[in-house]
This record gives sequence, C-alpha cells and structure tokens, in this order.
Amino acid sequence: MTFGNDSNETLQGSNISHLSDDLVFRTVAAFPYVWIALGIAGMLSNAVVIAALYKSRLLQEPADRLVCNLAVVDFMTSFSGSVLCASARLTYPTKAHCVLCLYALVFFLNEQFITLILLTLDRYVAVTKPLHYSQIITERRITVALLASWIAKCCISFMIWMANTFDHGMSCVFESVAGKEVEILMLVIGGTCAVFMCTVYIHLMSIARKHARQMNPEGGANVSLGAELKRQVRLMKTFLIVCGVYLLCYTPQAALTVSGLAGAYYDRAGVVSGLCGTLILCNPVMDPVIYVWRMPEYRNAIKRLLRYTNRIV
Repeated sequence: MTFGNDSNETLQGSNISHLSDDLVFRTVAAFPYVWIALGIAGMLSNAVVIAALYKSRLLQEPADRLVCNLAVVDFMTSFSGSVLCASARLTYPTKAHCVLCLYALVFFLNEQFITLILLTLDRYVAVTKPLHYSQIITERRITVALLASWIAKCCISFMIWMANTFDHGMSCVFESVAGKEVEILMLVIGGTCAVFMCTVYIHLMSIARKHARQMNPEGGANVSLGAELKRQVRLMKTFLIVCGVYLLCYTPQAALTVSGLAGAYYDRAGVVSGLCGTLILCNPVMDPVIYVWRMPEYRNAIKRLLRYTNRIV
C-alpha cells in the first residue's frame, strides 16, 4: 500500500512537471505574437506623432525636434522588436537575420537613451535659464547633437556586434551573447547616465518650486517670465515621466543581465527574457500616450491631423 502511494505521488509529480513544461512552452511560443501586436501599436502611434509634428507649424522648437527624433527611434524600435525578433522566433533564422536583429535592437534601444539624455539637458537649460533658452538651445545645435548621436550609436553598435558570439544551438533572440566586458561596460555607462538624469530632474524640481514661491504676479516682466517658466516646467515634468517609464521598462532586463553575469540566474527557458522583451516593447507604445496626456499642444496637433485625414478619406 505504501509503495502504491509512492507510485501515485510520483505519477502526480510527473504530471505536474509535464503541465509546467507545457505551460512554459506555450508562454514562450506566445511571446512573438505579443511582440507583433505591441510593435504594430508602437509603429502606428509614433507615426501619428511624427506626422502631427511635421504638419504643425507651432511645434518646431528644439524640444519638439527631440521628441520627433524619439518618436522616430520608438517607431524603429517597435519595427525591429516585432518584425525582426518575432520572425526570428517563429522561423529558423539565418545568421544574417540574427546579426540584423542584434544590430538593430542595440542601435535603436541605445539611441532612445541618448535622446532622453539630450531631452534632460534641454530641460535643464529651459528651467534654469528660461529667458535665454532660445539663444542657448538653437535649431542648429540640436541638429548637430542629433546627428552626432546617430553617428556615435552606429559606431558603438558595430563594436558591440563585433564583440558578440553566435551559437546556433540557441534561439536567435538569445543567440547573440556579448562578452562580459562589453555587458559590464554597457551596464556601468547606462547606470551612470540613469543616475545623472535622475539627479538633474530632482535638481530641476527643487528649482521649479523655488521659482514658484518667489514669482510675483505683479509686473509685465514677471508675468511673462512666470508664463514661460510654467510652460517649461510642464514640459520638464512630461519628459520626467517619459524617462521614468523608460527606466521602469528597461530595469528588469538590466537586472536579468546582472544576475546572469553574477551566475545567480540564467533564463534557459526564455520566459523571463520574453517578459523583459515584452516590457521593453511596451515603452514605445507608452510614449505617445504620455505626450497626449501631458501636452495640450501635441493633443491638439494630433486632433487636427486626424480631422485632416478624415476629410481626405
């Protein structure tokens, strides 16, 4: 009787194990379809933002150029994450396909980060020197900074790709394994930049509170300064939310990378990595939502664009 109970318990444990393996398999198999859905949503929403900024004559300031660049990068991130990586999971990819996935993801994901840093610096000048903002942050300087960022990311992404190895015994998404030195360097640089952005925004929030207390509504100059500062602070809070969402979406992947480097955890099944990838692809979808929620100018520009499109149709 005891032996029979042991056999039943063993059989139940085996069934539970099979059910668990089946659940893991189904979860991993569902990720490409989720990525495709998020990618389509990200491409459509960011395409609307790009078109609205292009059509609107009121949204041509340096900050708007940076937002447009971020929308372009979000669009390409959604494309590379959904079309390239999802197709690599659904089919057996070639080495060229895997190389393209790696280069595109590294390039666009890091270009997002650089654009957010430029937005942080832009907000620093706007809040600390609102009356001299247009003289310091010019269209030419923004163009040069964006061009330099794209060139730098081309070079950095190529070096990261050269430092990777390829193992065709693994799935393409997890096939590109960077050397530890490269991963540690990227984590250190990313962590330093994240701390820098958080420090700048905390400092800007304290400056904004100080100016709000000292602002005197009497006098035309003070009223003009107060209106301009209020607008710049609203933009600062919007970009603070954008940066916060970015860090929230990318922190799990960074933590997974750290745990893998430390040998504490390695996601062989691909469930945790898939969840991290899903969270990363949520970021391009969230950015347009934040623009519409926080920025009336963008909301009105998108409404005008949709009305114009409906008239054409």
